[in-house]
Amino acid sequence: MKNIPSKIFLNLGEDLECFEDFNDLGEVTWCENEVGDGDIEYQRKLIWHNLSKNPKDLPKKDYDVVIVCVKRESGHTESLTGYYDGNGWWVDEEGKNPNVIAWMDFPKFK
Repeated sequence: MKNIPSKIFLNLGEDLECFEDFNDLGEVTWCENEVGDGDIEYQRKLIWHNLSKNPKDLPKKDYDVVIVCVKRESGHTESLTGYYDGNGWWVDEEGKNPNVIAWMDFPKFK
């Protein structure tokens, strides 16, 4: 999908004092811009895929991703740019098949 905004506002309306529960509201809309004092801002969240909890949660296609891996020699954790090719992980300058514990898509900024 194209042109997905990174931030939106829920437009709740003007007369919010008579409502105690969000579920009681009707006709809530959204907009890329704030239009009223009662609007609630939402921002797109980066989603990390935790492979220690779900080892099968791998990228669906071959492309560059941000990964968190454990360096074999030192045992410390770091974030790197890597590539998943369907058979394993590759990391530029770091070698093939690092011990990846999590990954996410590259953040897309306007």
